[in-house]
Amino acid sequence: MRLEPYVSSAPVMSIVEPREDETVPIEGAIARRIVLDDAGYLEENPGSRLTLVFDGDAVRDVTDVRAPLALGGLLADAREISSGSHALVAVLVGPRGDALRFGPNRRVVASVRRFFVGSPSPHTPPPMLVFLTPRGTLNGPAGAKSALLDFVVLGESAGVFRVNARIAGPSGTSTAVLPASGPYALRGLGNGDYRFDLELGTDRRRIEGPWAHATRTITVNLDVAPR
Repeated sequence: MRLEPYVSSAPVMSIVEPREDETVPIEGAIARRIVLDDAGYLEENPGSRLTLVFDGDAVRDVTDVRAPLALGGLLADAREISSGSHALVAVLVGPRGDALRFGPNRRVVASVRRFFVGSPSPHTPPPMLVFLTPRGTLNGPAGAKSALLDFVVLGESAGVFRVNARIAGPSGTSTAVLPASGPYALRGLGNGDYRFDLELGTDRRRIEGPWAHATRTITVNLDVAPR
């Protein structure tokens, strides 16, 4: 045994399958397997996980990259995956769902895979706004107190973008213009539903495209103990 300094360096993570620009038959799209490679990081760092975002909407956490997973497993219902261009994003996150950031530049570890279902069509160009947290239901005072808002912007020159955030809750609506790097603490959450609307833009213009905005509603229940 020996002791040596611990250095938290950014790991290597990738989406192996589906392959880049692969064309998946529409009848087999929901069964197309997803293969991830985290170089052993999740196993060595308990509490961390990968958040998968499919087409900017469907979100799922992965704690074991060896567990079987298919594209259909990312969807909340059994709907078919439409024909055309699709994108799958994987982001390395911590126990509270916010992206892990490494080094003085706060580098985010993420992987993007673009592919087609049925007939090929043009891909949506970057940038990509990836909404990570919060989501679902926050139970108990501790869950509400620890809640974070976090997102990442992927693509070249991501640092020039801003995110226009609008949060509508039981006591009113809050707005803010945020730099494209979080996370942000959510303070004063009470019981009820909160709708988050995020839009990507710059100081001069609004960005268009399916990955330029994200909407999500969460529920806060302070009277229920967390599971």
